[in-house]
This record gives sequence, C-alpha cells and structure tokens, in this order.
Amino acid sequence: MRQIQMTRRLAEPLKTTCDISLKTFLTVPEVCTYTGLSRTSIAKAREELGLPSMKVMGKITFERARVDEWMKKQGNKNARSVRY
Repeated sequence: MRQIQMTRRLAEPLKTTCDISLKTFLTVPEVCTYTGLSRTSIAKAREELGLPSMKVMGKITFERARVDEWMKKQGNKNARSVRY
C-alpha cells in the first residue's frame, strides 16, 4: 500500500514557480501580471500604442526590459497631460 501512495505522489505534476522579475522574456499572461493590465489592454497596447513584442514559435513574447521602458514612456506622456 505504501508503494502505491508514493507512486501517486510521483504521478502528480510538479508545480514550478518563477519570479517574473527574474525572467528576460514574458508571455502575455505574465505581462498582464507584471503590469497589472488586462489581456485586452495588452492587446490594445501592442496594436495601437506600440508595446514592443515579438512572436517566438507562434507565441507572443515580450522582453521584460523593453516592457519596462515602454511603461516609463507611457507614464511620462500621461504625467504631462495631467492637470493639478
């Protein structure tokens, strides 16, 4: 019986965790988590606002450093238009 229980444990998929801030390239869900934006907002940012991305083997991928740069530029643009 003990051997069966051990086999069940080994058959369970391993859960991997990775700190997004340590990754160089991010997927769409990771960019959503990283930026706090929805998938719709990310798609709009790519298509209309120039969020840099690339396709790798058919998947949309973002370089984290370029996402950081883009976010800073967007913040600077919005800060100029805000009136206090």
